[in-house]
Amino acid sequence: MGWENLSAQNKREDFLQHYVEHYNAIELNATHYKIYGERGIQKWAEKAKDKDFVFCPKMYKGVTHFGSLKGKEFITNEFFRGIVAF
Repeated sequence: MGWENLSAQNKREDFLQHYVEHYNAIELNATHYKIYGERGIQKWAEKAKDKDFVFCPKMYKGVTHFGSLKGKEFITNEFFRGIVAF
């Protein structure tokens, strides 16, 4: 079953729970577009609790796509503060 079929069959809020049941990892594009706090990440991690499941968050685009890495310590630390919940 491909992810396209899963997303078509499940409501958006149920998608991750069903994905965890069928796969063992996910690349998180969402973290590329927004920095999530630890609490939000914990909600995702809870859906994979007791499963052999890996979250692979993409680095926030504000770090990777705009200018050099110089001076991006704060935003990089904020990104890592959120994803530490995985």
